[in-house]
This record gives sequence, C-alpha cells and structure tokens, in this order.
Amino acid sequence: MTKTDRRTFLTKAGILSLTAFSGVALLQACGGSPEEASSDSPSPKPAPAPAPAASEAATEAATADCDQYNSNLAESDLSVRESVGYVAESPEADKICKNCRFYQPDKFEGACGGCQLFVNGAVAPGGYCKSWAAEA
Repeated sequence: MTKTDRRTFLTKAGILSLTAFSGVALLQACGGSPEEASSDSPSPKPAPAPAPAASEAATEAATADCDQYNSNLAESDLSVRESVGYVAESPEADKICKNCRFYQPDKFEGACGGCQLFVNGAVAPGGYCKSWAAEA
C-alpha cells in the first residue's frame, strides 16, 4: 500500500464530496414541484381520478391507432419498448397506460399519449407495460 500525501488526499476528498452533493442536488431537482419543497405544512393532494372500467379501456385501446406516430421509430426505441414489455392492449383492466404515473396525455393529438419511459413514439391509453405504476 502506498502512502498518499495530504494534497492528493484533500483533492480526492473534495472531488468525492462534490460528487455526492451533486447527486443529492440532482435527485432533489427531479422530485416534486417548488411549492411542495418550500411548503412547511403538507397540503392535501387531490384524489386520483377513478380508473376507467374494463370496457372503456378496451374501447379506447381499440380506437386509439398510435401506429402513425410510431412508424419511424429507431431500433433503440423499439428495443426499449420490448424490454419493458409494452403492449397496445392491456391484459389487466385496472393497469392501463392512462392511469399510470408515467403517462403523458397531451404529448400527441387525439387519443394517443406519450410515456416518460419512451423518448420517442406514442402509447395507447389502454396499453400496458411491466413498468406500470399507479398515479401518485
């Protein structure tokens, strides 16, 4: 084991601490709105919208033709979709893209929406993937 001089030690310690603080700042920047962060008292969150019935989800999935937005996707975009098991019609009536926390309803015109997990392309509101998470 070699000895480390004081200057090298302090340099490495400084870089390590800057990296740690940068990571914490990045994580804080990714979460919540500024109002939530600055509020001393917790404010009640609005109740999530009720999930559509199974028949509504099936109807939406059947009528939402998102292929027009997905016709020019790169192989990398398609592999991301495949890796999370995305399907345009959910096998589980209560787990659909429309009630997922990652769904972006206003990203495309019409019934198709976007997903925070997919950089490019549209998702059907009645779709599903393994990364589905309930709205907060």
